[in-house]
Amino acid sequence: MMTSRGKQESTAKASVSYWNAHIEAWQASGKTQAEYCRQYELKLKEFAYQKRKFDKSSAKAVFHPVRIIEEKEIEKSSPSLSLKIGTSYCIEVREGFNPVTLKQIVETLDR
Repeated sequence: MMTSRGKQESTAKASVSYWNAHIEAWQASGKTQAEYCRQYELKLKEFAYQKRKFDKSSAKAVFHPVRIIEEKEIEKSSPSLSLKIGTSYCIEVREGFNPVTLKQIVETLDR
């Protein structure tokens, strides 16, 4: 006999599977979200909400290699911090940097 909690968990899992299947089908369809929702009689706001949940749950952690530089390789004349993110971004922070600007840059890249 399934308890009330068991039924809720089963329903939640079915709901996740239902929306994941729709989101994957929409991605493969080449249609806009609105077109897809009209075709399958889905509420556009609910679809968008579930898509945001799906995007967060399908995000995977990415590890990037870090190279340790020996002190003698570091240029002594201008202390700085260099942050490389993949092959797309390199942020160099030198002495006297503006912390507000750095914060804005990081927040922009985090979007």
